[in-house]
Amino acid sequence: MPSGTFYADKFVSLQVSQYLPFRFKTLGKSYSNIELEYKSAIGNFKNSADHQFNFRVLDHNYQEVGLIWNRFLGRRFDVGFSYRLGYYQTSQFKDNFGLQIRLGGF
Repeated sequence: MPSGTFYADKFVSLQVSQYLPFRFKTLGKSYSNIELEYKSAIGNFKNSADHQFNFRVLDHNYQEVGLIWNRFLGRRFDVGFSYRLGYYQTSQFKDNFGLQIRLGGF
């Protein structure tokens, strides 16, 4: 979904993650682990007709689930994949699939 599609002046979101109970050795002396993640959000935009640009209001539950490889290959960043579920899911698999890269502490 392209950025700038949804706007909300009030919203609530939830993010739940769980580390799997194992670590594995990667390059060098570093260890990595896998994390499961669930994200959900819903919102509203009061007086959306008063604005002069087109956008959608996040008025249904937006959901996605994902898998994150923390300390990818022993480096200081995480790589994750997520998949959109529910109301905003499209019929094309590639449109629901997302890639995430998070920078870790240095």
